[in-house]
Amino acid sequence: LDKALALAEEALALEPEHTPSIVQKADVLVEKGALVEAENLYRLVNRKRPGYTQGYTRLIDLFGKPDFFEKKETELNSLLETVLQLDSQTGFLSHTDLGSIYQQLLFKSKSRPSRSRRGLPGRNSCRFKPRLFFPGSSKRHKTSGRHF
Repeated sequence: LDKALALAEEALALEPEHTPSIVQKADVLVEKGALVEAENLYRLVNRKRPGYTQGYTRLIDLFGKPDFFEKKETELNSLLETVLQLDSQTGFLSHTDLGSIYQQLLFKSKSRPSRSRRGLPGRNSCRFKPRLFFPGSSKRHKTSGRHF
């Protein structure tokens, strides 16, 4: 990540107004955990190029992180409206992303016991193995010593 950050900063030294490089630097900062600094850079992108949807969509993604969600939830709708006005397809995808954010964060916030604690099988558990057939044959594949 340090090398990626250094390259983004080098690109910005050569061309300070290059918004994709600003977004790249902010993306690296998000990965490093410098969320406030990344937010400031995404907002800078939005000021420099108001029609550039990536600055807005990256803010939506950033505000969907647990560290920011409660503080920035009120801004999500206005960001989404801006994206919809700029590009309807990107706005549609942002709606989907935002729905996932709410689903994940609000589902986690409920004090609901996990499936295994309620005595239900987990999502990845399976009682039976799938039936395997060989193409062109009516014989079933033997798995775990049992025919299915």
